[in-house]
Amino acid sequence: RVGWLPADDNMYPKASHVGFGLVLGEDGKRFRTRSTEVVKLVDLLDEAKTRCKAALIERGKADEWAEEELEKTAEAVGYGAVKYADLKNNRLTNYTFNFDQMLNDKGNTAVYLLYAHARICSIIRKSGK
Repeated sequence: RVGWLPADDNMYPKASHVGFGLVLGEDGKRFRTRSTEVVKLVDLLDEAKTRCKAALIERGKADEWAEEELEKTAEAVGYGAVKYADLKNNRLTNYTFNFDQMLNDKGNTAVYLLYAHARICSIIRKSGK
C-alpha cells in the first residue's frame, strides 16, 4: 500500500505532518477552478508553458529558433517560474497565485533570474574563459 508506513517504528524514519499556507487566487479566495474543483499542478504547468511560448513568439524568437528549441525553452521557463514563485514564499504563509506576476521578466521572478544567468554565461563565453 503506497503512502502508508508500517506500524513498526524501528523499520522506517518517523513521519511528521508539515503544515503550509494556502494558495489563493487573484480574488483573495482559495485557489480553485470556476466549478470549485481544486486546480491540478499539471494544468498550472501547462498554462505557464503556453504563456511562456506566447511571450517568446511575441518577442520574435519564433523566427530565430526551431520549434523544438522554442518548446524546450517555454517548458523550462514556465515550469521554473511556477516552482520559484512557490518556493520563494515562506511555506507557512498564504500567497496569491498570479501568472502575470510569475512570468514577469522584472523583479524577483524565475524569468528574471534565468535571463540574468543567460547574460552572465554569455559574457563569460565571450571573454574566452
